[in-house]
Amino acid sequence: MTRTRPWRVMRYRLAVVRRPLGRYTGKFSGDGTRPPERPPWHIILISWIGALVSLGTLGWLAQSTHAPLVMAPFGASIVLLYAHPDSVLTQPRNVIGGHMLGGVIGMLTGMALGDTWLAMALAVATTVAAMKATQSVHPPAGATAIVCIQAHAGWAFLVAPVLAGSVLLVLAAAVYNNAVEHRRYPRHWW
Repeated sequence: MTRTRPWRVMRYRLAVVRRPLGRYTGKFSGDGTRPPERPPWHIILISWIGALVSLGTLGWLAQSTHAPLVMAPFGASIVLLYAHPDSVLTQPRNVIGGHMLGGVIGMLTGMALGDTWLAMALAVATTVAAMKATQSVHPPAGATAIVCIQAHAGWAFLVAPVLAGSVLLVLAAAVYNNAVEHRRYPRHWW
C-alpha cells in the first residue's frame, strides 16, 4: 500500500491556487513592449505653447469677464488636447460631452447624497458608464463629477465653467493645432 506524503498533497493544492494567482500577478510585468520614444523637442515646445496659450487665454477671459470659466479638470483636458490631439479621447464630442455628463451626474449625485465619499465614487463610476454608453469618454470628466459635488454645483455651474469652458477649450485647440503644419484637429466634430 502506497502512502501519499502530506507535503505532496500540500504542494499540489498550492499549485492549484498559484496558477490563477500566477496568471494574475504575471500581468503586472507588462507585455514586453517598449515604451514610446520621447518626441523631438520642437513637438514638445509646440505642445507647451499650445497649453500655455490655451489656459492663459481662458484664464484671462475668466478674469476679464468675471465669469467662472476655469476648473481643475480642464488642466488634464489641456494635457490631452495638446499632447495627443489625434486621440479619440480629445475629440470635441468627448471633451464637451464628457465634461457635461460628468457635471450633470456629479451635480445630481451631490444633491441626492451630499458631499460624501460614496457620492463621489458613485458619480465617477456613473460618469464612466455614461461616457462609455455615449461614446464620449474623456478621462478628466471623472474629475468634473467630483468638482461638481465638492462645489455643491447648481445648474449655473454646468453652464459656466463646465459647458462654456469645455467649448472654449475645444475651439482654442482647433485654432492652435490647425495652425501647426503637421497637426489636424479635430478628426471629427461629433
